[in-house]
Amino acid sequence: MKKISILSLQGYLAMILLTNIIFVSCKNNSGQFTAGKRAIVKDSVIRMITNISKDVSAKGPGCLAGLF
Repeated sequence: MKKISILSLQGYLAMILLTNIIFVSCKNNSGQFTAGKRAIVKDSVIRMITNISKDVSAKGPGCLAGLF
C-alpha cells in the first residue's frame, strides 16, 4: 500500500478547498448571467480547476503559490 505524505495530503485539501470556493462564488452571481454566459463561465471554471489539479498532482502543492 502506498503511503500518502503529509505534503501531498495538504495539496489535495488545498485543491478541494479552492474548488469549493470557486464553485460557491460563481453560483452567487448566477442571476446576472444569461444561460449561455452561465454555461461559458461554468466550463471555464471546470477547465481551470482541471488544470490546477493536474499541476498539483504533477508538481505538488507548492505550485499553487505561482497561480495567485
